[in-house]
Amino acid sequence: MSSRRRLGLALLALLPFLNGLPYDFTYDDKLIIRDNERIAAPAKVEEIFTTQYFGGALTSAQNYRPILLLTYAVQHWIHGNRPWLFRAVNLALHAAAKPSAKSHSPSDTVTAACSARFTARKSHGRFPWIQCCTA
Repeated sequence: MSSRRRLGLALLALLPFLNGLPYDFTYDDKLIIRDNERIAAPAKVEEIFTTQYFGGALTSAQNYRPILLLTYAVQHWIHGNRPWLFRAVNLALHAAAKPSAKSHSPSDTVTAACSARFTARKSHGRFPWIQCCTA
């Protein structure tokens, strides 16, 4: 795929989500990021691997996502509890992942069209990089 198409897909990946950058944490982000003591300090990093996603014992875990929590922790240690920076990092990952997706199509035009369709789809507005893994 040409550099111009890759740039176009990266921009297409960013544009639908830019309006969400300036806002505060929403829904479960408050519990998982803003108020989560496990990601607030490097001294608590072990708890990320010994508790479930929303906190609590692993024996009752329905959600175990230590790598995701670790990425939130590293971001928190670097830039603090600023929601727009968490979103900016996720948008950057989203924009980088879309144009680099591999295709089995023999045509760059088909690849670009399919990528554009799924890139602009706003199915998971708060964490668009998740979309690139599921689209």
